[in-house]
Formats: sequence, C-alpha cells, structure tokens
Amino acid sequence: NISGAFYKSKGQYSVAIEKFEQAINLKLNYAEAHYNLGVTLGEIGKINEAIECYKNALKNKKEYPDAHNNLGNIYLDLSQYELSIEHFEWAVAYKTDFAEAFNNLGIANRTIGRLSEAGKNIDKALSINPNFISAINCRGLLHHDMNQHEDAIKFFERALQLDSNFVDAINNIGLVYREKNQIKDAIKSFEKAIKLAPNFANSYYNLIHGIREYRA
Repeated sequence: NISGAFYKSKGQYSVAIEKFEQAINLKLNYAEAHYNLGVTLGEIGKINEAIECYKNALKNKKEYPDAHNNLGNIYLDLSQYELSIEHFEWAVAYKTDFAEAFNNLGIANRTIGRLSEAGKNIDKALSINPNFISAINCRGLLHHDMNQHEDAIKFFERALQLDSNFVDAINNIGLVYREKNQIKDAIKSFEKAIKLAPNFANSYYNLIHGIREYRA
C-alpha cells in the first residue's frame, strides 16, 4: 500500500494500481488499500471501478469519512444527488470537523434547491475553517440564488482577498454585476476570468451574453 502511494505520487498509475491490488490480495480486508485504489482509479477516469473500491473500503471500515466523501463527490458528479447527500452526511457524522464534506453537502443541497439546508452546511464548513475559499465562494452563490446581490459580492470579494486569481469567484462576481445591469463591470470580470483560465467555458458564455446586452 505504501509503495502504491509512492508510485501514485509520481504519476505512475499503472504501477500504483498493481501495488494496491497486491496489498489487497495479501489482505482482503485492507480498507486503506481499497480506498487508495479507488482514488487512483478515479483520477484516471475509471469511475465505476472507483465506486466499487470505495464500497469495498467501507465494507471493511464503516467509519471511513474520506471514503464516504469521495463517494459523495462521484455521485454528485453523476447527478445522483440523494446518494451523494447520504454519503456526505455519513462523512460529517464520522468526522464532525470535516469542513470539505460539510461544504460538499452544501453544494449537493443547493443543487437540488434546498437552499436553507445548504446555507447551514456551508456555514458549518466556514465555522470550522473561516478561510475555506471554496465554501466562501459557495456562500456567495447561495446569496446570488436568493437575489441578495450585495451579500453575494461581499463573499466573492472575500474569496478574492484570499486568492486574487480565483477564477470561480471572478466569474461569479461578473454574474452579479450583469444582473445588477453593471454590464461594463461584468464584461471586465468575464475577460479577466478568461485570461486566467482560457478553457473556462462558463466565462466565454457569460462574456458573449454580456457583450450582447451591452450593445443592445
């Protein structure tokens, strides 16, 4: 398992997978090896195999918050929201200071429109880690969802104080400017986001609409 983690850290995924599988063959109930194999398989896009590895880890170690969190993220990406929420809830039940899992739970609840629950989840994440930039950005998005534009801007600006090149916050603040009809400011934000992340499709989409609205 240790040698597998070493090869994974070097980007040698095929060797890492082989080492994790060897560890599992020697000790079938080796939860950490199942988990590490799941992480590795997930990183190379073998999602179904990763799910099975995390499930095997949990069969052998029920109170495994990281495995629950990773499974929750996979199910969130697959739009299986209730399953993702279930695993995030297990993660925070077993690890009550798991800021990342609380934030992920908030993201899942927000995605299905449970804004009040999402707010509680994200606030909990921020109470654990006040400088958790992803949670700060998510809190801004919640205020945006509720048309609380000034509060949204405050959180996006707070995120940018921690990282002035945080593309998500730059794009999101542009969305708020656009909704406030501050089209020039919105365009500047979208252009900055594109400059920092040329492959960030959302900013291109938002910029095009911003320019159309500016010209209208």
